[in-house]
Amino acid sequence: LTELQDNNPYCADCGANNPQWVSINIGVIICVDCCGIHRGLGSHITKMRSLMLDNVELMTLQYLIKIGGNKKLNDELLEYNLSGTYKINYKNVNTKQRQDFIHYKYIKKLYINDTKEYVDFNDYLFESVINNDCFGVIFALFNEANIDHIFAKYNDKTVLQEAILSNYDQVTQLLLNNDATPMTQ
Repeated sequence: LTELQDNNPYCADCGANNPQWVSINIGVIICVDCCGIHRGLGSHITKMRSLMLDNVELMTLQYLIKIGGNKKLNDELLEYNLSGTYKINYKNVNTKQRQDFIHYKYIKKLYINDTKEYVDFNDYLFESVINNDCFGVIFALFNEANIDHIFAKYNDKTVLQEAILSNYDQVTQLLLNNDATPMTQ
C-alpha cells in the first residue's frame, strides 16, 4: 500500500496531493472529490475503493503497482491526446468542470491513445494476457477489446481462461475486476 501511494502522490484526474481512492478496474489513484464523480459514472465504468477504509485485496494492490501508476496510465493511455490547456487542476476547478473532464476522459474516452499498430484490440488483449502485462490489458480494454471474446485460434479460450491456465493471478484478478465472465469448458 505504501509503494502504491508513494508512486502516486497526486490525483490522476485533478492533481490534488495525497489521493486516497483507487479505481480497481482502471488502476488510477484519485482524490475524494474526483472519487465522488467516478462513483456517479457507475461501477460498470469505474469501481472505487478507499485505500484507507476498504480492505483492498493484496492481489489487487499487486496488479495496481504492476500497471505502472497514474503517470504511466495518463501519459501512455488515458490522457495521451490531451492538450495541457484542457487538464483540470484541483486549485481552480469547479464541480461542473470536474464532472465534464472525468466524463470526457472515462466515458467518451476523448484523450486515449488508440494509435497502437494493432487493428484488432481483442488480439492485443490476448497477447497482453499471454505476456502477463496488466497495463496492456487496461490499454486493450480502453480501446474496446471484448473481455469475453472467445478465441478460435487459441482453442476457443477466453482471456480469463488463459490467465487462469497460465497461473497469472494478478492478471486474473484484474480481468475479474473488469467483469470478465467466468466460464467452464
